Amino acid sequence: IKALGGDAVASHDSVEDGDRIVQSALDHFGRLDILINNAGILRDVSFAKMTAADWDLVYRVHVAGVFKTTHAAWGHMRDRAYGRIVMTSSAAGIYGNFGQANYSMAKLGVHGLAQTLALEGRKKNVLVNTIAPIAASRMTETVLPPELLEALRPEYVSPLVALLCHESCDESGALFEVGGGFIGKLRWERTLGKSYKLSRPLTPEAVAADWKAITDFGQASHPADITASMEPVLGNLGTAKGKGGNEFIDVDAALGHRFPETREGYTERDLTLYALSVGAARNALDERELRTVYENHRDGFVALPTYGVIPALSALMKAGHAPGMNYGFERILHGEQYLELLRPLPPSATLTHRAQIKDILDKGKNAVVVTEIRSFDAAGGEVMRNEITTVVRGAGGWGGDRGPATDAATPPDRAPD
Repeated sequence: IKALGGDAVASHDSVEDGDRIVQSALDHFGRLDILINNAGILRDVSFAKMTAADWDLVYRVHVAGVFKTTHAAWGHMRDRAYGRIVMTSSAAGIYGNFGQANYSMAKLGVHGLAQTLALEGRKKNVLVNTIAPIAASRMTETVLPPELLEALRPEYVSPLVALLCHESCDESGALFEVGGGFIGKLRWERTLGKSYKLSRPLTPEAVAADWKAITDFGQASHPADITASMEPVLGNLGTAKGKGGNEFIDVDAALGHRFPETREGYTERDLTLYALSVGAARNALDERELRTVYENHRDGFVALPTYGVIPALSALMKAGHAPGMNYGFERILHGEQYLELLRPLPPSATLTHRAQIKDILDKGKNAVVVTEIRSFDAAGGEVMRNEITTVVRGAGGWGGDRGPATDAATPPDRAPD
């Protein structure tokens, strides 16, 4: 530095006495604008053979030493509202490297320190960045071949450091890989991930089932601060008071789900076959029943009211899968069936069916799902309403609503009508 006409002062203190190094600069220059933490030491050995001394020595130089020098300089820079600090990390700290557990710990640790100091120093114009250089040095000259050492001259690192220390640079909190003619900025990347309802327990099996979504970077984000880091967590807080569920049923996702509309027609033939299948007109001389199977009956053809369950069941089968319903047909039983006719069924019609999950009940061992299906004619008039109650075997037990208690039905003690 002096040979080039500059002014310089040497300090022979260890970074373990970083406050002395800083004081030497202050005594000579009267101010401190830039601090570059680049002191280093290696004690490479596999983790199984590493001693406490190997760990402590690297920590004292790379981590404690950085703290001592930076802490001593911090107050002076804040008071003058100006400072530029560059930390020296390493690819070993970012990615890991065999035989360098101690070094990797220290090098990623100083970047973590730099991230926080960048936040604390920004208002006082004290900017802090980290570089992860690969360059020839006394530490690397014994482990890298000569031709690689030539390409990794420090001259390919120092221009970036000079820019980061310049008063015109406003970059802070950044991490750069640099060396061999390459400079690149790094950032964090996070998968879209999977959020789970806080209203029910999370199991290892659920995590395993969603592992592909958890690890898929197809819809990744790049959180730049702790606020962005917390966004998925804060966004999931609303699920804490959910209705619960388990691996078979997610009540919050399924309850109230509206299926896509389906459209289906029936004819007199369909009504006739249904009537015959339930035993109508066994007595061909019974005029009332004959009207349900003979479309040219003199008193007019009529539909059995109970036929109304058939289009509803068909519509439900075609409606598709509801979100949160994670079970197959092998678990379900048709429980109760409710049918309300708002007008007599016409001899033929094309009906539009609108279905939704009306209720989900926890019956202990099993669950009950109630699906409402409303059917409309071509003019938009409502024809009938169905409620299909499905028992889902083994899907209960999440502590949810059991439904209203009702009195047991007692059959009348008399002859039937």
